[in-house]
Amino acid sequence: MLPLLVKLVFPLVAAGGLVHGLLVPFSPVLTNLDGSGPLFSSGASYLPGAAPEVRTAHVRLDGSGAAAAPGFFVTGYAPRLPASAPSCTATDPGDRFQVTVAEAGTTLFRASLASLAAEHGTAPTRVGLGSWRPGQVREFTISVGLDAAAGNSYMGCVLTAGLAWYAAQ
Repeated sequence: MLPLLVKLVFPLVAAGGLVHGLLVPFSPVLTNLDGSGPLFSSGASYLPGAAPEVRTAHVRLDGSGAAAAPGFFVTGYAPRLPASAPSCTATDPGDRFQVTVAEAGTTLFRASLASLAAEHGTAPTRVGLGSWRPGQVREFTISVGLDAAAGNSYMGCVLTAGLAWYAAQ
């Protein structure tokens, strides 16, 4: 089988109560201390069953009050970008990208990128992160890898998704 070259851009952004956090001072806001640039490079090559790419995100709760419902959700999921090669014929390339989000060795979410986007694609359907104190920084490990069962139809696929960190008052 030919090596599968798949590109994925996975930017990590912060959202604080969505618009609410931008308008009300001292509202809780989750801030990605590592910046909001791409989490996974669009130049990365993914091979079926190879070790996943792993990144770390340090996220802090800013504001004067505790967050009522901190969590994260997927934004901007596009399973096939125009930059995809003609060899990319998979219906939804994200169905074979396995995403794992963990904190302190505990898995918070593990499934395909397509599932993460479908199940947790809005603030109301976010993956919850439990209680969080103002000023507290938590470290998350995020990995993305191409499932060993991915075939040649995933070759040359370019897709994108982002994670938004969310906190409500």
